[in-house]
Amino acid sequence: NNTSQEVCLKGWYLSDSLSERKRWQFPDVNIPASGYLVVDAKNGAVADSLTTASFSIAAGETIYLSDPNGCRVDSLETGAVRAGGSAGRLTSANSERVFYANPTPGEANGNNYVKGYAPKPYFSDDTLRHTEAFQLTIRCSDPSADIRYTTDGSTPTEQSTRYQGPISIDSNTVIRAASFQSGLLRSDVETQTYLFHVSHTLPILCLTTEPGNLIGPDSVQANANLFNDLWERAAVIEYQSDEDRFTVNCGFRLHGNMTRQTNGYGKPSMKLCFRSCYGNDVLNYPLFEDGRTTIFHNLLLRNGSDMRLAVIRDELFTNIAYRTSPSLCVMAAQYVATYFNGEYMGLYALKEAIGSGYFAEHFGVSEDSVEMHRPYREENKEFTSLMRYAKEHDLTQEEYYRYVENQIDFSSMIDWMIYEAYSANRDLGMNVRYYRSMEGDGKWHYALFDLDLSMNSDASFDALLTGAWDIIPRKLIKNPTFQDLFLKRLAYLLQHDLSQESVLAEFDKLTGQIEEEMVLERARWPKDLHKEWNDYAQDYKKQILKDRAGQLKQSIADYMGRPLSEIEAYFTQD
Repeated sequence: NNTSQEVCLKGWYLSDSLSERKRWQFPDVNIPASGYLVVDAKNGAVADSLTTASFSIAAGETIYLSDPNGCRVDSLETGAVRAGGSAGRLTSANSERVFYANPTPGEANGNNYVKGYAPKPYFSDDTLRHTEAFQLTIRCSDPSADIRYTTDGSTPTEQSTRYQGPISIDSNTVIRAASFQSGLLRSDVETQTYLFHVSHTLPILCLTTEPGNLIGPDSVQANANLFNDLWERAAVIEYQSDEDRFTVNCGFRLHGNMTRQTNGYGKPSMKLCFRSCYGNDVLNYPLFEDGRTTIFHNLLLRNGSDMRLAVIRDELFTNIAYRTSPSLCVMAAQYVATYFNGEYMGLYALKEAIGSGYFAEHFGVSEDSVEMHRPYREENKEFTSLMRYAKEHDLTQEEYYRYVENQIDFSSMIDWMIYEAYSANRDLGMNVRYYRSMEGDGKWHYALFDLDLSMNSDASFDALLTGAWDIIPRKLIKNPTFQDLFLKRLAYLLQHDLSQESVLAEFDKLTGQIEEEMVLERARWPKDLHKEWNDYAQDYKKQILKDRAGQLKQSIADYMGRPLSEIEAYFTQD
C-alpha cells in the first residue's frame, strides 16, 4: 500500500485464472499505510493463516487482483522465476516486471534487480557412456559471456573455474556450466554426467545436486532434516534406457519412514518433485513400458525395506496389480542403476508416486479436485464419517449396503484385500490410503503400495480384517451380495493373475532383470548380510511355492463361517 491511508481488502479477490477471478477472497484484513501484506500459498508454511490463499502461483503464471464485483483491477505475469528467486514490479510509472535473486517478502523490493538471464551454455558432447578419454568444449550463443563450470555437482558461481579451453574427461565426471553477464542473472545451468567403462543391463539414472544436499550438516539425511517434510532441494535427473534419454530439473526430498531411521545404512529413498520453479511442472515422458500415463507430477526412487533381502517383494505384486486392476491405485515401476553426483549408488526402483497428481492423470480429473484419506496422518472428515456410518449400521441391509456402495469403489477394495491377504503384508497400519474426485465417479479408491514386509508367512485374511481402520470391509463381508462379488473375484485372480504359475513368472522376470546388477549392488552396500542375494530370492520363491490359494480359501471360509466346499464351488464356475 503506497498511500498514506490504511486500505481494507475485505471482499476483494486473488486468482491465478482469468476465467475464475473469484478463486480466493480476502477476509477482513487491512494493509497499513506505506505497508505490506503477505499472502501465503496453499500448502505453504502458514497454512492456518487467514491470508493463506486456496491456490498456488507457479513460474510463468499470472496472478489477478479483482474488486468485490469480480472486475479485474490489476495483474502480474510472473515470468521464469527460479526456485529461491522472485518476480516483482518497479515503482516507476511503467511498473515494469523484473527479477530478484533475493526475495524480500513483507518489505520493499530492493534495487538489485535484473530484467533477464544470461544465455545458457552448451556442451560439445552429451553422451552418457564412454570408453575412451575425450576433450570437452563449452560454447555460448553470446561469445562475450563468461562461462564458469564445476565438477563436484555444485551450481557454478562467478567464483567457479572459468572455462578457457577444452577440458580433458577420462573418468566418471559431472560437469555443470553456467554463463554470467553484467546486468543479467546467471544463466540456466547445463549439466552432463559422463560415465566410463560401466556395465549395466538396466536403465541408468543420474542425480546431480549440491554436494551439501547429500552429505553434511544440512543434507537430506542429517538428523535435523530426517522428519522435516519441508526439506526439498533442487537437482537434475539424467535418464537413459538404450538409446532413449532425457534430462530434467526437479526437486528431491526424503521418502518413507524406513529411510528416516538412523540405522546407518546410508541408502535413502527419494521423492522427485516436478515444479514450475525448477522449470518443469510435470515430466512428460513414456517412462514405463506398460504405463497408463506419460505425465508424472512426482516420481519415487525407492530402495525398499526389502533392499537387503530378496529386493523384489513390493514390485512383484504391484506389477501384477498394475496390469490387472485399473480401479486400484498402483504405481508403475522399473529398476534402474543410479549415480548421485557421479558416484554409483546401486539398484533402485523408479516408480510413480501415488498422490493427487497421480490420481488426476490416471482417472482423468483435475488435480485440485482430488481428495485423500490417510489414517492417523491426513484424515478426511467425510471418509471418517463413512467409517462411522459403517460401524453404526447393519450393512447386510440393502439400504445401508447401497449407501456404502455409492461411496466406495468396491472393485478396488476387493482387489486390495486379495493382494494384501495373498502377500500376507505385515506393514498395513500406516500404509493404507484412499483417493477420490467428485469430477470422476465420486467414489473412494484404494491404493496398494509398500509390500516390502510381505511373503514371510502363510496367506491369510486374519490380520487384514482386524484393524480399526478396516471397519468397512469387515462389515461389508457379512453381506451376501458383497460375498458373492468378493468370492468371484478371488476365484478369478487365484486362477489367473495370482495363480502360482503367474506369480512365479513375475518372480523369474524380476530376478532376471536385476541378477547382474545385484553383483554391483551388494559390492556397494555390503553391510550385515548373512546370505547371498540369490539365497534370499530362493527363500522368497519357497513362499510362492506354498499352496497360497488353498490357504486363502480356508482363511476366508473360516472368517465367513461357510463350509470350504461352498468356497471351492466358485472355482468351478465360468
